[in-house]
Amino acid sequence: MFLKIEKVKIFKLIYIGAILFIIFSANLALAQPADDTSDTSGVRGGLNEAANIGGVPQTGGEEAIPNLIGNIIMGALGSVGIIFLILMIVGGVMWMTASGNEERVTKAKSLITNAVIGMVIVFSAYAITYFVTETLLSTR
Repeated sequence: MFLKIEKVKIFKLIYIGAILFIIFSANLALAQPADDTSDTSGVRGGLNEAANIGGVPQTGGEEAIPNLIGNIIMGALGSVGIIFLILMIVGGVMWMTASGNEERVTKAKSLITNAVIGMVIVFSAYAITYFVTETLLSTR
């Protein structure tokens, strides 16, 4: 029995580690831009031309740091969203498999409630951050 519990704990740790690796390894594949961005031929030139036509701001200069911060915030929000989804699924499965056990139902309800409260706090923090940064950047 003890060995079975240890195997389950090890499996959970490996599973959580694999999910975190998949989530955060996407940032490791970012390519560095070429030094010469004025080239109008090739893929980079086509992308720059399309961005200029669409009015998309180019990275570099003053806009490089805001874009980097925005990418970090969006990555963090994506990770929090995935964690929220996992907690909701775990809470739902826990509730469905409670088999009338009132303690497990209460535990599942508290897990779902805490996940929703956490998500509200994260989105509120994002809204406040967005408002403050937009206010500060618009006064330039």
